Amino acid sequence: MTDDSFFPPLLRFPLRALSTLLIAAGVATCSDTPPAAVKHSSLGPSGGAAGRVAFEPVFSAAALQIAQHLSDFGLRYDRVRVVLVRPPVDTVKDTTIAFTPTGPDITLNLTVEVRSSDEVFDVGIDYLSAASVLFHGHGRIRSHAPDQPAPAQDQVAIDYVGPGANVARISISPKTITLPTDQAVAFAVSAFDANSNPVSTVPVSWSASDAAIATINSTGSLQAGGRRGNLVVSAVTPTGITDHATVAVVPPPTSIALVAGGGQTGVVGAGLPSSAVVQVNAADGLGVPGVSVVFAAPPGGRVGSTSIITDAGGRASTALTLGTVAGLQVFFASIGELGAAVPETAVPAGPAAIGIVSGNGQSDTVRKTLAPLVVRVTDQFGNPLSGVSVGWARASGGGTLAGSASATNSDGRATMTYTLGSAVGSESVTASVSGVASHATFTFQAIAPAPATIVAVSGNAQTGRVGTALAAPFVVQVADDVGAPVNGATINWVATNGTVAATSSTDANGQSSVVLTLGSRAGQSSATASIANGRHVTFVATAQPGIVAAAIFSGQPANGTAGAMLSPVSVTLVDANGNQTTAANPVTISLGSNPGGAALSGTLSRNASNGVATFNDLRLDRVGNGYTLVASSGNVAPITSSPFNIAAPLVPARLTIVAGDAQHAAAGSSVPIAPSVRVTDENGSPVAGASVTFSPSDGGEVVPSIAIVTDASGIATVTAWILGPHPGPQTLTASSAGLTSVVIDATSFAGPPAMLAITTPPATTAESGVSLAQQPVIQLLDHSGNPTAGSLSVSVSVSAGASLVGTTSVVADPVTGVASFTDLKIVGTGTVSLTFTAPGVQSATSGPITVSSAPSSDETGAPF
Repeated sequence: MTDDSFFPPLLRFPLRALSTLLIAAGVATCSDTPPAAVKHSSLGPSGGAAGRVAFEPVFSAAALQIAQHLSDFGLRYDRVRVVLVRPPVDTVKDTTIAFTPTGPDITLNLTVEVRSSDEVFDVGIDYLSAASVLFHGHGRIRSHAPDQPAPAQDQVAIDYVGPGANVARISISPKTITLPTDQAVAFAVSAFDANSNPVSTVPVSWSASDAAIATINSTGSLQAGGRRGNLVVSAVTPTGITDHATVAVVPPPTSIALVAGGGQTGVVGAGLPSSAVVQVNAADGLGVPGVSVVFAAPPGGRVGSTSIITDAGGRASTALTLGTVAGLQVFFASIGELGAAVPETAVPAGPAAIGIVSGNGQSDTVRKTLAPLVVRVTDQFGNPLSGVSVGWARASGGGTLAGSASATNSDGRATMTYTLGSAVGSESVTASVSGVASHATFTFQAIAPAPATIVAVSGNAQTGRVGTALAAPFVVQVADDVGAPVNGATINWVATNGTVAATSSTDANGQSSVVLTLGSRAGQSSATASIANGRHVTFVATAQPGIVAAAIFSGQPANGTAGAMLSPVSVTLVDANGNQTTAANPVTISLGSNPGGAALSGTLSRNASNGVATFNDLRLDRVGNGYTLVASSGNVAPITSSPFNIAAPLVPARLTIVAGDAQHAAAGSSVPIAPSVRVTDENGSPVAGASVTFSPSDGGEVVPSIAIVTDASGIATVTAWILGPHPGPQTLTASSAGLTSVVIDATSFAGPPAMLAITTPPATTAESGVSLAQQPVIQLLDHSGNPTAGSLSVSVSVSAGASLVGTTSVVADPVTGVASFTDLKIVGTGTVSLTFTAPGVQSATSGPITVSSAPSSDETGAPF
């Protein structure tokens, strides 16, 4: 076989149509006897035969669609590979050429060995990218004699086999998201084949339904454009497999308000019937979806969930379970610094327990009435129950009860009186409540008559100097259980801050006496007289101090700073026993040890008040260690204080917040924690005596309104910060000369309804019996005049001389606090006014309304 036995095949690639590849190949035979269908030709010495083969690659509709959009997925092909195989496995040609979708048509010449004019070949075509095969086709073609008419070209179907070709479904994540207007989010795609196995490195093309709301790049990063709205994010693979995600772009929240669920009443520990519902809005007044609202419960209470994501309308709700303590309970909903209170009321549950408060274990002589028996009825959480009927019954003994039942008071207590029987021994009484299995049992002991009572006759409440005997004796009288005097009864005496005889005996009149000598301590002295049954009576006396005998430093001087006021120093005038006297003698202060050569200034002589002289404005002007003060008064010996040091004054350098920041309270009310700040020097040491001014915003007030001087810890604290009358953020600025001010923040909210306001007044003129041309609208206000919510019933009445027809009572909207009247008519004539009232709030009265008669009409309805 010679080279003349081979014909060059022709391959033409019409690139723009991406549909036809023309291949023509010369064929020859090495056989000495060519097939009958092949004519001889002068191809060479061997007398070989010639033939041709042609085929057309055809893109499927799906492959053509993918090819037209390859660039959307970052793909392109740059080569084509053609492989001719003589069955079964003899590769006769494998050629790869550069080939791009946008290049010119290419004709490819190939040389292959052909053994007959109708030989069959397997052909394979691959469109290649740098990394992989994107499109592939294969088929079987047949050659023909060159002098025979060419048959129709064989077609080789081309299909997409590149990345993602085996994907059956994709899934975008996140699927649904709420995105703030100033933020971005990255989406991701997971791909799966028909058996739900993951498929990796699948190219996708991203799109967003509204570019004015948000834009998405080729990597799936979506950037919000600053506008509120909803859009759909789509991802598609080269083969058209698609998935979608929904995005809500919203501005950040600026307010949170209670919509429903406030003002309910329920049993302690129980869930409330209505959930708390709050509305979260942005600055445009529309709801903000997808925001996490934090719900907090009062002590012992619970919320259905502590964090709720707002719905499409910006609302979040949660179930409420009351705590176990009866009374007002406040739940709270917040987003960052925005908050809304949810006030509820808890009432006690039913009776669960009855217990003894007092009166048990008493002992007395027969026929005596005991101290009141007291029980307390509570619910399962220990809350007291009022108005509960307690049944009383005698369990043993012959005593009598004052009644068979008594009701509990506001503290859950019920009281009953019991009189012992006439027999000596034990007695008992039970107290019970319907529905409570257990009951309270009181036990008592009735004892035989004996010295039964002891009373004070005279001598009580005397006054004398310490260490002296009182002028009059203490006299007692002892009687038996029927009130008769007891002669010879032994009285036991015990004294405090004094001395008295240990015992004494009664005379025929049942009386006995002792004299008390006061002790050495000024103040109260006492003597208690008791009889065998434990009954006793106590006498009291007042021991007055003696004369001034000495002075003591009751408040020693503390270390201080040069030129600054020392902490107060006090000197107390005492008697010989060390008791503080009531003297008003003058006391003088002077310097003792003076290591720094300082001058002592201030008020150096003061009269004592109740025996105490206080020096609160002393100053020393020089630094030094070991100063002492000397106090003198009249004839008593001068005394010297403990040594103290005077340091150089601290220089204020910094002002910081200590307490009271970031609080919430109703507008016009005080914050729970009084704000305070600290002044320190550059080393962080507290500076005492610095003047701090507190300045509130938005009409707020501080008490006191004057500058506050820092204490020894460098702290200045206001007594109260009363927020301004308007809801919203408020500030309290603390400043001190030469220092950077600090700002304490608080947030106020509208309080409960306190008054009514007429926002739309009724018409000033009206016809009798005809609907008012302008119907009134009423707004609930808190005590500061802020609109507030509440479902109060607002009623309207007319002044004397007329009557109202129509709906005269309207329940205010629980969200807005607005009550609108729609069909009011005034019947009568003259000048009247309308008054609007609601339970527990200040009423409102309209201006004058002139009411005239309605025009008369004839039978046809026309006015006369």
